[in-house]
Amino acid sequence: MRLNTLAIGYETARRRPLLVSGEFVIGGTPLPKMIERCAGRKFDQVSPIGWMPRDFLNSWAKRLRGIEPPSLPSGRNELLICPECGNLGCGFISCEVSRKGDLIIWSELGYESFGDSDNFTRFEMGNFRFSLENLDRIFAL
Repeated sequence: MRLNTLAIGYETARRRPLLVSGEFVIGGTPLPKMIERCAGRKFDQVSPIGWMPRDFLNSWAKRLRGIEPPSLPSGRNELLICPECGNLGCGFISCEVSRKGDLIIWSELGYESFGDSDNFTRFEMGNFRFSLENLDRIFAL
């Protein structure tokens, strides 16, 4: 079974050029670019790394490592959020997180809006498999 590698690169947000956020880079390719290629359109969501409060980041990182349960009613976890306010009602990129020992799987990536369960677009891009060690290093917030 092949593992993906996760790293963090830093980019500015499209609508907020002064906001620099940490973006997920999977196997050398930024996640937003992977999503745009798959969906055939651009999304204006960013990672909360570098600009959201530390308590939010700690809980978010635990959810993405499968340590804490999802906080969303859909049972999913937010990956990328609105760069202006972080409000999930603005729309966000989410995934399902599962954990099998030291293997973390992000699957069923898609776009949704909090409070609008009918507005979900799944991306046909497969799963990402990470070692817990890789994610622990990345999320050492």
